[in-house]
Amino acid sequence: FCKMVKLSVSILVLSWALCHCNVLVNGFGVSPTSTKRDAVVSMASMASSGVPPVSSDASDTEDVEIPTNLPSDCGMDYIPLATMLATGQLAEADQFTRDALIVISGAKDKKRDFVYFTDVKNIPSTDLATIERLWNQFSGGKFGYSVQKVRTHVNSIAAFLSR
Repeated sequence: FCKMVKLSVSILVLSWALCHCNVLVNGFGVSPTSTKRDAVVSMASMASSGVPPVSSDASDTEDVEIPTNLPSDCGMDYIPLATMLATGQLAEADQFTRDALIVISGAKDKKRDFVYFTDVKNIPSTDLATIERLWNQFSGGKFGYSVQKVRTHVNSIAAFLSR
């Protein structure tokens, strides 16, 4: 439960950072040597609950291009994340994203296994945008920080109106 709360707080903080950093999140460069992978179309259960599955299996529903031009200001390799998302390994992609954020924020250097709100300013906007675009692209717009922001905003309005 504690790890889920830490991850949820990290997602909210990063959603806020994405919105306030004016990060552009459009377009990927796909090289002609990109490999084709199977993609999972059905992500509704995770999308509706907001909680990643404990494990996931790849599906063979369609071929997709895996982007190879994935910019990073800190040298992070996002091809494994793109591959996991393209093959429908959502639980693994979620863990990779969490681990990557811990590393690029500097939290790992401080011996923490979570991103504290003061660490968010250390995450390069280029890396945040790359993560956002990958999740958004391979989920058909169901996941990503911008999606979390919209959900948080809608939930806040609903909570206010229900008072």
